Order: sequence, then C-alpha cells, then structure tokens
Amino acid sequence: MPTTTAGTGGPPSKVSTSNHDTCRAIAERINRTRAQWLVLWGSYSRRFWAYPLFEMRPRMLVHASYPDALTARLDEAERRYRLKPEDMTHDDPATQ
Repeated sequence: MPTTTAGTGGPPSKVSTSNHDTCRAIAERINRTRAQWLVLWGSYSRRFWAYPLFEMRPRMLVHASYPDALTARLDEAERRYRLKPEDMTHDDPATQ
C-alpha cells in the first residue's frame, strides 16, 4: 500500500528533542489524548511519527519535530483525508 508523509518540522517549542526518554513520554501522552493515532518517537530521525488507526485516503504518516506541530498536523490530516462511512467501499481490495 503506498504511503505518503506529511510534515517536516515545526516551530521551536520548549521540548528538547535530544532527550529521548522525555520525547517518548510526550509521544505516550499524545497517544492517550489521540486514541485514533499511534504516535511514536523516532530516536534516529528525532521526529514524532503518527500512524492513523482509521481509514483515510491517501494513506499517510504524519511527522513533526515538535509535539505542537504534530498535533496541528494530526488535526489537519483528519479534516482533509479521513474517510466518512459513506465514502468507504468494499470494492477496494485494501479495505477487505
């Protein structure tokens, strides 16, 4: 399944991305408030990555360097790409 990504960074915030334990804790906090997304901290990429747990087209990963930028991009992705129940079709092999 092709996947696209959205986001490349964001405005500086008070979070230092050099402390991986802190960033993993922030990702877990975002997971608790955004149950429709799986949010992870990428130690190598030093970015927050979010995977949708709902149907959207195109299928996409959202990433950002800062938590505030990530949550703003999650909101935008849901508004623009989340499929409504009436938009879903069983003719698409990816949904079967």
